Amino acid sequence: MRLTLTDPLSGTLHAFLTRHTVQERNKALALALVESANRGEPCLLTALFAPDRPLLVCDSVLADGDHVALRLTATTGTAARCLFAEFRFDGEGRITEHHTTPRADAGPPAVTDHHPLPPAPRRPQGLAER
Repeated sequence: MRLTLTDPLSGTLHAFLTRHTVQERNKALALALVESANRGEPCLLTALFAPDRPLLVCDSVLADGDHVALRLTATTGTAARCLFAEFRFDGEGRITEHHTTPRADAGPPAVTDHHPLPPAPRRPQGLAER
C-alpha cells in the first residue's frame, strides 16, 4: 500500500512531524539565547542582572507549540537565583513575546533544602504501650 499526500494518515503524520520539528527548533533558539548570554552578549535574559554578568545554567526546557519555557540558575559572584523564562516564537523563529521572572529564593532546590519532620514526642517513663 502506497501513501500519497492526500491520504489522511499522511496528513496526520506531516502535521505531527512539522509540529515536532518546530518545537525542537524553538527549544534550540531559546538555548542559543542562553549561550549568547553566557558569552557576555546583552539579551533578554541578562537585563535583570545589569550591571552584573550572570552565568546561566539551563535546568529544564519545555516546548509546547510556539511556546518555550526555561528554568535557569543564574549565578553572579557568589549569589545564585532561580529564573523562569517563557518565549513565544513566530513561524520564522523570531521571539514575539517573552516573560522573565526571577524567583525570590536563592536558587533551585537542593537535596539539603528539605524540612524534615520534628522528632516524635517521647513517652514519659512508666507508661506502658497499649
